[in-house]
This record gives sequence, C-alpha cells and structure tokens, in this order.
Amino acid sequence: MSGAVRAGIAVDVGGTKIESAESAAPDVVHRIPTRVDEGAAGLTRQVLSAIDRWAPRPGERIVVASAGHLDRAAGRVISAANLPWRDHPLVATVAAATGCELELIGDATAATLAELAHPSRARHRDGLYVTMSTGIGMGVIRNGLLDWQDGTGERELGHLRVATGDDAARCGCGRRGCLEAYSSGAGIVRRYLDLTGEAGAEPSVADVAAAAEHGEPAARLVLDQALDHLATALTTAMTRVRATILVLGGGVLRQDGFFPSLRDRLRARIGPGPAIERPIHGSHSTLHGAAALCEHDPHVMAALTHDQEGVR
Repeated sequence: MSGAVRAGIAVDVGGTKIESAESAAPDVVHRIPTRVDEGAAGLTRQVLSAIDRWAPRPGERIVVASAGHLDRAAGRVISAANLPWRDHPLVATVAAATGCELELIGDATAATLAELAHPSRARHRDGLYVTMSTGIGMGVIRNGLLDWQDGTGERELGHLRVATGDDAARCGCGRRGCLEAYSSGAGIVRRYLDLTGEAGAEPSVADVAAAAEHGEPAARLVLDQALDHLATALTTAMTRVRATILVLGGGVLRQDGFFPSLRDRLRARIGPGPAIERPIHGSHSTLHGAAALCEHDPHVMAALTHDQEGVR
C-alpha cells in the first residue's frame, strides 16, 4: 500500500488483464489476468477482487475504465468484443458490493485524458490517442476538449471496415473486415493461426513478431497487413480531426520494431507535420487517466466538456 492520501481507486479492465491502483499512486499497480472464460459474473468478481486489493473505504470514489461500448449515464457495459459483458449493470453491481461512489469510463477515453491533457502537450489542441492491444481503441481531443463521441459507435476505429468479401477476416464483434480483426493483438494471432493452420498452444504477438524477424512468410504477411491497415486508418482519422499529435500506445506497439515501422508508414502518408509519440505513462495510460478523474486532476478536468453522456 502507498502512503499517499488517496481520493479512491482506479481500475483498468482489458481483454488480457485487469489492473488497479490507489488513485494517488497509479504506478503502483496490482495486476491479474482477465479470465473471460468465467463469464460476465466471473469477470465482475475479478473486478471486485482487483478493488479489494486496496481495501476500499465506503463513500470514496472508484473509477473503472473498461473496454467496449458503454452507457455511462446508466453505468452499463452494453457490449465488448473481447469481454463477456452484455448490457451489464457494472456501476450498480460494484457500488452495491463496495459502498463506494463509482464512475465508468472507456479505457481509451481515460488514456486519452492522461496523455493529451498532460501539461507537456498543452500546445496541441487537436490530437488522437490510439491503443493497439487485445483490441484497438481511440480517443480524440478537439480544441483542447475531449470529444466524448469520436472513436465510438460508427466512428470506432477498431471496427472500421478495412477489407470486404467472404474471405475478409472475422472480428470478435461478429462482422468481417474490421480493422481490429487485422491489427489488434488478438487479430494478429488469429490471422497467423488461420494462415499456418497451427494447433496446440496459442502463440503471443511476441511469438508472431519473432517468427517474422526470422523470415517466416506467414508472420511477415500478417504483420505487414496489420501495420498497413492501421496506418491507412490512422491517416484518415488524423486528417478528419486535423490532429497535430498522435500518441500510440498499447502492448502490441511495445514489440521490437512495431512503433518505428508504423511511424514510418504514417510519415509516408501524412508527411513530417504532426507529432507521432509514445505514451508518457508507458503501459499505464488508462490507469493514470482513471486515477486523474478520481483525484479531479485540474488538467484532466479542464479537458472535459459538460456532455458526459457519451458511450465510451
């Protein structure tokens, strides 16, 4: 436990892991693997276990950042391609179990606040944060304010259609041809297994990257397609937002060579103008954003609009 006085607890729920921390010390992280095989109720128990690690005090704030489509006003997770929740009353369930005040926010939205509302990036009034992890998420700052709608719904980056036809890769959302089916961590692994027909233990993205490094054709094809599709989608998004900065996060881009390769592809499309940067908070951007909301950090609160009814 940290010795800092905290406002509450921050939680990041992703398709691979659940992380939690005291809001005053978001770099002191408790991490457990996400067990999606345990279903919706089991996943909620995992979230409660992550919160219990920090001995929640009745009445204090808990901010949960989750993947998926959210109804923030109702405190529900409507759906998530990589999580088993469907129209799940997460806020009511966790609040009842802990006696705490709960806020639900999208994981990419929380990370966007942590990264693009950071004082060192104050000169950038329009920008994007994109995470390439189990899934793909995006958040947008316009004129210094968080756009609650961009990156969600019809404009959700991960479910932008990048391929068509019966042979297009199937996404976790059930459709074919989504960017997430090609460029997310889960998509890369699925595509590699489909092309190689390998059975047995499922490889990691790092395994696919290592195979590509050794010249394996299937691995090289999968990674080239993943980065090309992502670069094309990001170019469109940056042009639409008129972004002067793009921050690229997520576990996939921490693999050797991924970040510079994607940056080079983007530079070939957009030129030298916009900044393309790694996250200030490393792998904990989402947790830092949730913690900042919990603590009412002035830089983050200044980036919020009054419209907090967005779905992300």
